[in-house]
Amino acid sequence: MKQTTISSKIFLAILAATCLVFTACQKDVSNGQNSTAGSTDQATKATVTKSIIDLDLTENPFPDPIIVPCANGGLGEEIVPQGNVRQLSVVTVNGNHFTVKFQFTPQGVISIGQITGDIYQGTGVSELTQTGSFVNGTATVTSVWMFSNIGRAGAPNWKMIPTVHTTINADGTVTSSINKIVASCQ
Repeated sequence: MKQTTISSKIFLAILAATCLVFTACQKDVSNGQNSTAGSTDQATKATVTKSIIDLDLTENPFPDPIIVPCANGGLGEEIVPQGNVRQLSVVTVNGNHFTVKFQFTPQGVISIGQITGDIYQGTGVSELTQTGSFVNGTATVTSVWMFSNIGRAGAPNWKMIPTVHTTINADGTVTSSINKIVASCQ
């Protein structure tokens, strides 16, 4: 079974990795922590591939700033996330059809305001299930997921909303890239 990789220069991961999510090259961002398991259901001939990718936002920051409009007393400021986002992927392939389940969980993710130094704690879980058919051995899924960021010491709460494009290959490998990230104030 091939080891799962992620494309771009990511956040994330979230929400997310040097040449990881924002570029076309691929990089394994698991730091040796990937876990891949495969099984086949003999009755349906379905193959299930599970993988975990830890996306280190500190080592692989977003190439573009995340501007949070309600931060800095409503004047807005750039926010830089740090920490880890875990991506759990479960891909079931049955002939030319697939079902993919993603779960993204921030683990120790904090974001820091670059003007104020305000700190925001990343929370929540974002999940997606998609089904479809392969075309020439691949399928593309576009998803929008969301994480809450809880402001400390009076800083405002906001949501990070990345749009993610994911390619699933018939052998169960998964690559992802983030198209854009939007910050939404609560």
